[in-house]
Amino acid sequence: MKKQIHLNAFEVNGPGHLNDELWAHPEDERTRYKDLSYWLELAQLLEHGKFDAIFLDDVFGVYDPDGQESDPASHNSGQLPANDPMPVIAAMATVTQHLGFALTASTTYEQPFSFARRISTLDHLTKGRLAWNIVTSTLHSTANNPGLDQPLGRNDQHELGEEFLKVCYKLWELSWQDDAVVKDWGNRLYADPDKVHFIHHKGAHFNVAGPHLSEPSPQRTPVLFQSGTSTLGREFAAKHAEGIFIVGNQPDTIRLDVEEIRRKAAAFGRKPEHVKLFGQLTVVTGRTREEAERKFVNYSPGYYDSSGLLIVGDPLEVADQMEQWIAETGLDGFNLTQIVSPGTLRDFVKLVVPELQRRGIYRQEYEPPYTHTLRQRLFGEQHGKLSQDHPVLNLIRRERSHDIIHQ
Repeated sequence: MKKQIHLNAFEVNGPGHLNDELWAHPEDERTRYKDLSYWLELAQLLEHGKFDAIFLDDVFGVYDPDGQESDPASHNSGQLPANDPMPVIAAMATVTQHLGFALTASTTYEQPFSFARRISTLDHLTKGRLAWNIVTSTLHSTANNPGLDQPLGRNDQHELGEEFLKVCYKLWELSWQDDAVVKDWGNRLYADPDKVHFIHHKGAHFNVAGPHLSEPSPQRTPVLFQSGTSTLGREFAAKHAEGIFIVGNQPDTIRLDVEEIRRKAAAFGRKPEHVKLFGQLTVVTGRTREEAERKFVNYSPGYYDSSGLLIVGDPLEVADQMEQWIAETGLDGFNLTQIVSPGTLRDFVKLVVPELQRRGIYRQEYEPPYTHTLRQRLFGEQHGKLSQDHPVLNLIRRERSHDIIHQ
């Protein structure tokens, strides 16, 4: 069987994402981002195109690399305004049965106890189709908003992130045993109290007693995504992430990044196939190459994202280059960005997806119907929960064996 390509749509809950000025293009509908109908239609389009997930980027402050005020960002909608992605995920889940949802949240400025409950709630409501894109946040304004004078240093951010994840893992994986929920109608017993546990976490940054307020969700821990950019980030991603986002536009460089991350994952005892790697890709397509080029010229005044791969061409040319990049880089798939929304994705679903399917490198249908969690779709039927070689499971075994979790 040919290697199957995985696809996510890369979006943000606001009028501007990677090509900020294109919200003003007459074909773009991003200013509808405040209407649920916009998100419901987009989710249905992606499910029709058999996408794995919609990947919702997010920021927790304005872009201010020099600590400047927000005018430069708000003028062109440089991810400002930016609404919370969580509510639209719950809405999109009501009109889809297979599409996954990846949300971005920061370990630096969230609180793990309340965050873990929100994640479990969404994993329940989506029936196990949730992923979390882990970020640590570096913007000055992100630190200023909760009252800090400046962002934490990189080392401090990752130390905090490690403990944040440890608390979440304990809440998701340890607090409730698999058979804790009994639903004994006769005895009016919903959950066995002997199988619901406090976690009693005491650390350098967090003291969390528990227990987790949510019963186990379909995946317990959501699928974990992370962007491996810095050296520390790649180490963090190789240890924790199941999906890793690589930004780059040179196949040779991407291949080296892929190989490095897989080596680091192996050093943590993880199998290479238990980590999926995604590149960033923008596709402008038409029925002919000339039509695709005319579209790109039309979009060009507002297009300036050069951080990812770009293909302009007819469906055969697009499929050729996607296949070539997968073969040359070792990537497992792509996060597709939009130039105009939803037209970029609509063209891709209508024109490119059938060609990928014809070549046998992209699913014809979601299988089996209505039963896969997002993790099972990415890694196989047997992977309903975290893989047995995930480093967190060693933590779980160690905590259980030392009786750290108490009633």
